[in-house]
Amino acid sequence: MSREQRFEARKNLRANLSQHWRNSPPGTDVLAWIVPNPNHPLAPAALRSWIAHLSRDGYIENVASIPLVVRGVIAIALIARWRAPRVPLAITIAFALLATGPFVRLAGIDTHVPGPWALLRYMPIVELARSPSRFSILVMLGFAAMLASALGAIVSRRPAARRPILAAVTVLLLIELVPAVPLHSAAIPSIYQTIANDPRPEVAVLELPFGVRDGTRSVGNFTARTQYFQTTHHKPILGGYLSRVSQLRVAQMRRHMVLRLLMYLSEGNRLSRAIPPITRAQWDEFTSAYSIGYVVVDHARAAPELKLLVDSTLHLTEIGQDGPFHLYRP
Repeated sequence: MSREQRFEARKNLRANLSQHWRNSPPGTDVLAWIVPNPNHPLAPAALRSWIAHLSRDGYIENVASIPLVVRGVIAIALIARWRAPRVPLAITIAFALLATGPFVRLAGIDTHVPGPWALLRYMPIVELARSPSRFSILVMLGFAAMLASALGAIVSRRPAARRPILAAVTVLLLIELVPAVPLHSAAIPSIYQTIANDPRPEVAVLELPFGVRDGTRSVGNFTARTQYFQTTHHKPILGGYLSRVSQLRVAQMRRHMVLRLLMYLSEGNRLSRAIPPITRAQWDEFTSAYSIGYVVVDHARAAPELKLLVDSTLHLTEIGQDGPFHLYRP
């Protein structure tokens, strides 16, 4: 490829990437602010399912429930002629408008009513905020500030009932905000201690399934758990997660025969003419070039074709196991 061709290819890549980031995800649905806490243990599964299907970004991006207790306290304070402080109120309204995204959505229906994000998402620096629904975090901070102000106004009118009022609001908030989020063990498999004990700092670790992932896509099948495990063994790893992974970097990985095959099989695909198998010589050259000292295979996530590659072509030596995690040495 000539110098002019490379320049033109990079120009087209930047243009495509710029156009891609202009396709903003939808913002927070208006009804998502109103419904009760979907994470509560008593919340029906139908509510969580409805929240999850409000947009293609899934459940986490769509949760933005304003606590009923907060709304009730503010309503009582307003009846008592309390006025919300201007700065927190303005900040809350501003970020709520941004959180609605480029167009206001109601019960999953695009009303085509534009919001501020329809224009601000084109501004430099501001456009890096990929998902406008995350502005709802700042909306919650604004409501927290107004709750404190409203409580202060209510208590100032009834100083004798100060402690009972604060205690009642605290208990009600604790009851409403009890989460029903599943907890997972943070224990790191023992095989990684074997890698950590290796004195060679340059030795790299390859985990299968393999891939790269960013905030919008996944190539292969990478899990951020790999980077968490790295905090124990402190060795370089292949693959990874970043908020932004350039298409140029992904294209470079796809051109590498071994990496391309590993990503392809990690996605659960079968070998085909488009992705030919690799030879033992190509694998040996790859492990030498990248200083691969250890290979970890998660048998719970690895597809059958990927396991077959490990057993047949790669000829790895198993040196440890902890649950589904098998440790090999090339």
